[in-house]
Amino acid sequence: MFKYIEPEVPGGLGDKTEMDTSIHPPIVHSFECYLDGWLGDCILEIFPCFIVTQAAKDDIENLKLTGIVFDDLTVTKTEIFNEFYQHIEIPKLFWAKINGLAGIDDFGLSNDFRLVISESSFNVLNVNKLQNAIFSDFE
Repeated sequence: MFKYIEPEVPGGLGDKTEMDTSIHPPIVHSFECYLDGWLGDCILEIFPCFIVTQAAKDDIENLKLTGIVFDDLTVTKTEIFNEFYQHIEIPKLFWAKINGLAGIDDFGLSNDFRLVISESSFNVLNVNKLQNAIFSDFE
């Protein structure tokens, strides 16, 4: 059983992001994100990139889930974040590069570039906190 997932969007692409915008979706070479806020979910989206927490990354790797690899990213907090969310400690975050096939691998992108996850992926993300994402059935 596979699901579309639309994760929380906590901010945007930072100035230091390098990407090729001549194609869709853009190919990102280096990723900086800025955070305006964060509701605490273990997976986030800043199109065309996904972000996961250290704990989610570790569980995904330990279970050898497919269709995802990880890389470093730069995280910047905005003035909005510092004003309204200063009490929130951001865990180590990783760039989750999705390279799987939707409906086959545990993580994949559909033809319209939406993230598709398996039941195993859902269970891992749910254990690590997943309260603000939107789900629908993958067909």
